[in-house]
Amino acid sequence: MGALAIFLGGALALALFDPARIGVFLSVTALSAFAVVGDLGLTYSLLLAASSRPPEQAGSVGRAALAAALPTVPVTSAVLFLGGAALLLKGNADAGRWLWPWIAFCAISGIQLVLTLALAYVEGTGRRHAVWRANFWIEIAASTVFVGLIAFQQELWAIAAAVSVRSVLLALILFFRFEFPALAGPGSLFALWREELWPMQWKSLLNSLAVLLTTRLLTPILLAVQGAAAAGQIGLVLVLTYLMAATASVLPLSQTALYASLYYQGRSGELKQAFRRTFTIGTALAVLFFAGAGIACSVIREYSPYMAARLPQIPVIWLVLAITPISYVTNCFAIAIRSQRADPGVIPNLLLTVPSMVIIWFAARHSALAFSVTYLVTTTTVAVMYGYLFWRFVRHMPRTG
Repeated sequence: MGALAIFLGGALALALFDPARIGVFLSVTALSAFAVVGDLGLTYSLLLAASSRPPEQAGSVGRAALAAALPTVPVTSAVLFLGGAALLLKGNADAGRWLWPWIAFCAISGIQLVLTLALAYVEGTGRRHAVWRANFWIEIAASTVFVGLIAFQQELWAIAAAVSVRSVLLALILFFRFEFPALAGPGSLFALWREELWPMQWKSLLNSLAVLLTTRLLTPILLAVQGAAAAGQIGLVLVLTYLMAATASVLPLSQTALYASLYYQGRSGELKQAFRRTFTIGTALAVLFFAGAGIACSVIREYSPYMAARLPQIPVIWLVLAITPISYVTNCFAIAIRSQRADPGVIPNLLLTVPSMVIIWFAARHSALAFSVTYLVTTTTVAVMYGYLFWRFVRHMPRTG
């Protein structure tokens, strides 16, 4: 639902705003995605840790995660505000329009992070389906507010409003719907965090940063080096690509707790079967998205002067959209590998990300075509790396199920 809301919001912005205004909106939306790393990878680490042990043993780990998050989140929210403001100012965006919405978003997103951490504990302790149902209705409410405010041309406040709705509903659901009897437990919180959470937390943080840098930071980069109009044109296709890959990846992401549980129970046969089913369905869906979006964007651009001014050249459209199935395959491999509460790809991924972003920055300064080719090549390289790591993961998986 979140992906659908961003898609509908982008469509409304396309109909209502000029390319420069679209560029600022998409840049702020992309920067807002960095809020998910404000917990420094703690939520994903807690989900895996809670999923890999009986619920009665997960309470102490949940307390340690909460204790680690509370002093961290305010600091990361401040860093998010400063970093986003620097990029927006460099792109000559109108500070009078984005400043207060951006302050509101950064403040409220910290509250949402803490509440999301609690929800991850609930999911990891065996209530996976209940959590996903709750998330579904939360996203419907937040998406309705988000799209509605864009329709009233309050697109920047829509981002802050959506995170506010999520926070309120998360708090209500956690208070009235779920209980946390297992949160009490013995043990030093620092020792539990260091032993149970930190070994996967730092890897999750680096992986999330690598993904965000190579996906969501691209529109702000275009804003900074080519201006708001170019960011609006190419950014629309980038957002569409991200949304299609994210939509296809919902299925493997929903299996995270299941994969971890099966792995630690030694049921490797069932894990492989679940992965094959998910991989096949998701890949077909991602390819269908890519082909359908490419044809639709090309036809619309060719026959609509209005859209021709708001979309990049057709080769750029197809090159960027081709990243959809590649990103899905990478996500699918990575989610399966991390079920062992380890990620051998974290350092290679980070080492690839740094030069990739440098190359992409200079390519964006050169031309839209150079940017799109570079983006496709760097994304494919990461996919090949994770494919190799997945092959090794399957080879060394215990053959007990």
